[in-house]
Amino acid sequence: MSGESNYLDAMGLDKHLQRQLQSNGITRNVIEKLDPSTLNAILKEMDVPIDARCKLLMMREETEEDDGETKEKGDERVSLLSGWVGNAKEACYWAKALIICLFTTVAPTLIIGMLNYYGYDRPPEWMVNDPENHQGEILLYQLTRVILPALAVLLCIYIYTPKFSLFFVGKLISNRSKGVKVKEVMTAMLANSGIIAALLLTVVYAALQADLPEEDAIGSFLNMYYSAFLLMAIFYSFIATMMSSICFLYMQPLSGGALGTFMGEMALYYGEPITGMIITLLLLLNATVLWIWGQYGAGSGMCAVVIFYLFCVRVLVCIQNLHGWENVHDGTGEVKEVDRTQFDSLKQSTKKSQNDYEI
Repeated sequence: MSGESNYLDAMGLDKHLQRQLQSNGITRNVIEKLDPSTLNAILKEMDVPIDARCKLLMMREETEEDDGETKEKGDERVSLLSGWVGNAKEACYWAKALIICLFTTVAPTLIIGMLNYYGYDRPPEWMVNDPENHQGEILLYQLTRVILPALAVLLCIYIYTPKFSLFFVGKLISNRSKGVKVKEVMTAMLANSGIIAALLLTVVYAALQADLPEEDAIGSFLNMYYSAFLLMAIFYSFIATMMSSICFLYMQPLSGGALGTFMGEMALYYGEPITGMIITLLLLLNATVLWIWGQYGAGSGMCAVVIFYLFCVRVLVCIQNLHGWENVHDGTGEVKEVDRTQFDSLKQSTKKSQNDYEI
């Protein structure tokens, strides 16, 4: 069993998790030979954390061997609607998207816009008329009404960013077909997300240096939150662009077990570019709504709120559908009876080889 412990130690897993895996029959033989999606589903049943699942799925990459067999990509018995798992699941996706986008796009932009419409978003006249003698009051006004709330929003997004990053990476690895290497998957993902993030960065910079929503309104919420959304968008677009380049650079010289270990331990950073790209897009849309509200009035602003809300809902539903799809065309997918049988047979063969060694 020392070999098993060394194998799991190389992934950086803690001792408690190693004992849990070994007691449930997750050995090196199982990790290297079980289908990725089946292994991922079994680990989820065992409540293995998502970062540990990514390490296990990454580590098995360089041990796979292509036996030369080509499986049929299609099956005449599979209908065109086989990717849809039922109306209930689809309805759940839409419900979650509607609720999430309601709080991330509609609520902040509509509240700020309506405060502007009713004139509650401007500092008192005695501050505006004599700003030189009330610098402390103006700073306190901006701090309590804009700066601290914006930092709180940024902190909440920042806390959940690692979870979203592993959310994307884990699915990409567990759903790949036989013969497709992790390095190829990650290279394509880093290239695409890096290019799009760089384009978004140029758009955000141009918007920040352009006209404000209300040129003559000093200290209005529209102007300040417009700048805050754009600054947060720059933060995440910079992260997405830099992470793509840095991860790609450090991944290229590695291969074999070194690549599996490196990518398993650094899985979080490989998911950050696509996460940063999506967050940047949402923040940029919120800033765009505020700019339209300030330039063209409340009517156009509310129209923009509805349009961008529907856009964000559609994108989020699309992401959930893509993430929920399981690759069943080459033996992977949800844990079915055949997959469980494969898992049990691998456990039995591992135990037999260990007993033979002990004898």
